[in-house]
Amino acid sequence: MNQEIKLQEKSNLYFTFFCVLFVTLLLLSNMTMKLFKAPFFPTLALTSGLITYPITFLITDTVTEIWGEKKAHIMVWLAFSMNILMLTFIKSTIHLPVHKDWFINSNSFGFQSITDYQTALVSVFSVSSYILLGSMVAYMISQLMDIKIFAFLKKKTKGRHLWLRNNASTCISQLIDTFIMDGIVLYWGLKMSLSTCITIGISVYVFKVTFALLDTPIVYLLTHYLKKKLSPDEYKKTA
Repeated sequence: MNQEIKLQEKSNLYFTFFCVLFVTLLLLSNMTMKLFKAPFFPTLALTSGLITYPITFLITDTVTEIWGEKKAHIMVWLAFSMNILMLTFIKSTIHLPVHKDWFINSNSFGFQSITDYQTALVSVFSVSSYILLGSMVAYMISQLMDIKIFAFLKKKTKGRHLWLRNNASTCISQLIDTFIMDGIVLYWGLKMSLSTCITIGISVYVFKVTFALLDTPIVYLLTHYLKKKLSPDEYKKTA
């Protein structure tokens, strides 16, 4: 009995770690909004969220593999709730009355007044309704789709071919994610031409698929490590 309690506590600790990591990566993806030049293709623009957001699908697949579909859903909804909470506090902070002591004359950024401080804060943390709507809709649909496809393929293959469900679920869900984000943010929100949206969408999706293929060995290492740590009996109980 004591051994079972220890295994359950270890399982809960690992799951909590992945939840915290998942939530952190999602928050960073929505906070760090910047366009940068694509490697080897400087004329193409990529969003800085591509550095952190694709990793969330690696975590989703790992959690689904080890703890099952239900726990993965809990993680996704938890991250969604924390993202809404973050945006609520950011919006509130932006509208708080500014105090004169906030401004420092000798600041290293070259700001000339407290108004400059406020403008900088708003420019960095203000999120347009189109970006917010697009990112949230794309996130929920793509993550839940990823979990569903992964769990379905795991059942169909009787737990074999981890590489297949990892890549298939991520590639399909990331295609949906890219389509929704481009449609809402670029085409509808920013009024970009359809050809421009398609060009950006293809470059972003190619990056996501490349990452999905490269992260397969990492998924294997993580799942192997966790199965070993949780023991076969514990793994069967939580999967």
